[in-house]
Amino acid sequence: MDIAIDIETALSSPTGIGRYTRSIVTEFARQGSKHNFWLFHSSNFSKSESSIFSSLPANFTVYRLKYSRRTLRLLSLIGRLPNGARKPFPSIPDLLFSPSGYMVPVEAHRRIGTIHDISVVDDTSLVSAIERFVTRREFGQLINRSDRVITVSEFSRSRIIEQWNIEPNRVVSIYEGYEIESDLLPYGKSESESFPIESLTSSPFFLWSGAMMRRKNLIRLIEAFSRVCSQIDHDLTLVFTGPGGNDSARVTEAVKKYCVTESFTHLGIVDNRSLTKLMQTAAAFIFPSTYEGFGLPIIEAMTLGTPVITSDATATREIAGGAALLIDPLDVGSIENAMMQILADSDLTDRLRIAGKKQAANFRWSATASSLLEIFEDA
Repeated sequence: MDIAIDIETALSSPTGIGRYTRSIVTEFARQGSKHNFWLFHSSNFSKSESSIFSSLPANFTVYRLKYSRRTLRLLSLIGRLPNGARKPFPSIPDLLFSPSGYMVPVEAHRRIGTIHDISVVDDTSLVSAIERFVTRREFGQLINRSDRVITVSEFSRSRIIEQWNIEPNRVVSIYEGYEIESDLLPYGKSESESFPIESLTSSPFFLWSGAMMRRKNLIRLIEAFSRVCSQIDHDLTLVFTGPGGNDSARVTEAVKKYCVTESFTHLGIVDNRSLTKLMQTAAAFIFPSTYEGFGLPIIEAMTLGTPVITSDATATREIAGGAALLIDPLDVGSIENAMMQILADSDLTDRLRIAGKKQAANFRWSATASSLLEIFEDA
C-alpha cells in the first residue's frame, strides 16, 4: 500500500501535533512496516529540521510539494487547484493520512484525518471569531473528505460526533503515547541553555509546561500559588516552561498583581532533557487546564514518577485515570488545597507516584502506531 502522510507540523513544531507526527512516523519505521510511506510537506525548512527523517528505511520517501500550505488553502477555497497541486506524487496514493487537523487537497483513493481536539470551536474565548470560523470550516472539510477520523481521547471523540452530527463508527479514538527513550531526544535550541536549572531544583517547586494559552488556566494557578506562599515558611517556586501564547500578557500582569515576582520563573522553551530533570525533581506537575483534548504532559510527568495535579474536566480526567490529584479548574481554592496537600502529605505523594507510573504504562507510541496501521489497512 502507498501511504502519503502530511509531515508539515513534524518539521515546524517541537511539541504537540509536531511531536505526535514525528513519533508515529518513527514508530512505523521501527515496526518494519512494508508499506510505502510518502512523507510530504510544503515549506522550506533548514537542513537540521528536514534531517529528522533522513535515516528512515528505503520504503520511506520525503516529498516537498510545489505549493505552500497557504497557497493550497487559498486555491482550495476558490476551487482553482492546478493538476500539479492535486497530483504531486508518482501515482495516486492508496491512502492519505493527515495527523494535523487540516486535510491537504491532494488526490487519494482513501483519506484518514485527525482532529486532536475542538477547543477552538467549543471555547469562544480562545481565538477571534474569524479564526474560529476558519478552523471550524477546515475541520468540517477534513470530516467530509475523510473515510475515517482519528482523535486522541473518548472525550474528543464524543465532542466531534456531537458537534458535526456524524456517524459514531466514523470516528475512532486512539490514545497518544510516550516513550522516554525517544521523547528525551533534544529538539531545537533551548531558550534557557545558560540558565542554571540546579538553582531551581535545590528547593521545592511546582512545575507547569506548555504554551501560554487561555485554556491553560494560568491566572487561577498563579493566584492559588500566591495563597500557598502566604501559608508556608520556606522557599517555594512556581516554574513555567514553554513558549508564550495568547495569555502571556495576562500572566505577566498576574505575577505582579499577586506579588509572586520573586517566586515565579518562566524558562521559555527548554530542551527535553532539561524538562525531564525539572519534572523529576518537582514537588508536583500541575496541569489545571479548563480544556484539553488529551493532555500528554500528564503522561510525561507520571512516567517520570512525578505527582500530578490536574483538572477534573474534559480529557484530563480520562487520561489521569484516577492516578492524579483532581481539582476544579474554575475554583482557585481547589487548586490551592491540592498544592497544600502535596506539600504536607508525603504518603499522598508516594501513592501518586506509584499510581502514576502504572497509569503511564498504558500509553505507548508502539500501540498508537499499531492501532493506526490497523485503521489504515481496514479503510
